[in-house]
Order: sequence, then C-alpha cells, then structure tokens
Amino acid sequence: ETEQDNLPRGSGETIEEIQVILSHMEPEVRVVVVFKDIMNLSFEDVAFVLQSSVGSVKSRLNRGRTIIRNRWDSMAPLVTEGESDS
Repeated sequence: ETEQDNLPRGSGETIEEIQVILSHMEPEVRVVVVFKDIMNLSFEDVAFVLQSSVGSVKSRLNRGRTIIRNRWDSMAPLVTEGESDS
C-alpha cells in the first residue's frame, strides 16, 4: 500500500492536476513553491538553499501561488444554475 492509496478518492486526479500546473512554472518559481508549500521549509531555509534573499523567495512564492490559483480556477468545473455546495 502506497501513500497515495491512503488519500481520499479523487485525490489522485488532484495530485496530477497540481503536477501539471507545477510543470508549467518557471523553474525558479516552482522550486520555491515546492520547498515552501510542499516541503514546509521556512523562508530563511529556502533562501539559504537557493542562495537568495528572503524577499526574493517571498516574491517567487507569491508569483507561484498566483499561477496555481489562476490555473486551478480555470480547471475547476463550474457550478451550474440550481446547484449548490451544500
């Protein structure tokens, strides 16, 4: 049994969608998103590993999160009239 087997149903598709979004990012943005949001490193640790400033890391993370948000919203199915989340 793998770690993915323990995820809720539909999570595999979500992981694939996130991988697609990440694959379209500039490498210097993608690595910051992975280190900060997936590996949960501190801003200082990411800056140290990348030999960059904390300000640059924060800027790249903001850019990456914006890309994820915009692409995710464009991939999400729209709720049709009469449907609700409840």
